[in-house]
Amino acid sequence: MLLRTTPSNLLNKAKRKNLSFYTWPIPRPIGLIRHTKILGAVNLQFYKITGENSYQEASIAHLVEAAQYWRKYADVAASQYEPQVLARNSRLDWIDLLDDVLEDVEIAREGK
Repeated sequence: MLLRTTPSNLLNKAKRKNLSFYTWPIPRPIGLIRHTKILGAVNLQFYKITGENSYQEASIAHLVEAAQYWRKYADVAASQYEPQVLARNSRLDWIDLLDDVLEDVEIAREGK
């Protein structure tokens, strides 16, 4: 059983309310990112257990979708905040963090 749940119901609801990705309050895009990353991680684990390529393909698709959400989120955040030094994260630059998000896609492609 592939996990194919997508956040499309959230997106459709937002369209009905004339909200775009850019006008949403911050928690909603973060929720979409986390949702798709979790689906990607679960499908990757199913691939590791079963060896079925369909799980790996689903994992890659979800993680690519999460990266697209992150790119949109980072564009909005970067337009409002300058890169900064923080105590816990050291340096926070929304655009630079996209490389870490894309690394998840590579992990799924390699099947690690």
